[in-house]
Amino acid sequence: MQTFFLVADDIMDESCLRRNKLCWYKKVGLSAINDSILLESFLFLLLKMHFQDRPHTHIGLFSLFRDVILRTSLGQALDMKCESLKSPQMSFERYQQIVVYKTGFYTFYLPVKSALILKGIDIDDAHLMPILLGLGELFQIQVHLRWDDYLDCFGDPSITGKIGTDIQDFKCSWCVLTALSIDGDACDVLKVRWCFTLFRRIMEKNLALKPCVHTTKGWIFPPSMSENV
Repeated sequence: MQTFFLVADDIMDESCLRRNKLCWYKKVGLSAINDSILLESFLFLLLKMHFQDRPHTHIGLFSLFRDVILRTSLGQALDMKCESLKSPQMSFERYQQIVVYKTGFYTFYLPVKSALILKGIDIDDAHLMPILLGLGELFQIQVHLRWDDYLDCFGDPSITGKIGTDIQDFKCSWCVLTALSIDGDACDVLKVRWCFTLFRRIMEKNLALKPCVHTTKGWIFPPSMSENV
């Protein structure tokens, strides 16, 4: 499931590298869209192959995966919708919502719920979700995604295996939100917002993309930011 989401995500983000290899769509073009759909279809084919003799379990897993795919897709939609600093939705609250829907459900809720279905244990989601998504928020926001966002912005592609695009895509990411909320005088805040505004205008005109990204990071993000990761 993660694979077809990553293939589609790379297309939407126009990424170049994934795990230190050229993104799939860079090799095969837009047929990668159909490949991601095939990968999703194979998921349900595998469920049928292994659980067709257990109808109750098969239906439970089928419904679960469909639900998680829907929620993860909604998280991706929220992520794409926030690609504008003018949007009032660019906030830590929206960032938290994106984290829960885009990764929380399939990273924490899905494996535990799958195990319960396989064992025939019925626990109401009203009791299950707050615990699992709470764990997801704790891990994803405070540890994994914060660090992942930082690496997306400053990481060495030869080590991280991908070239980050959060800045040029104006993503609602931890680095951007932290830069916009750093304590400082009015001049510092205005400088950050001015840099992003200028960067956006340059990007819209497709002028000097790579140098602009590098320079903008240097203007906006202070060295002390790494202390908060």
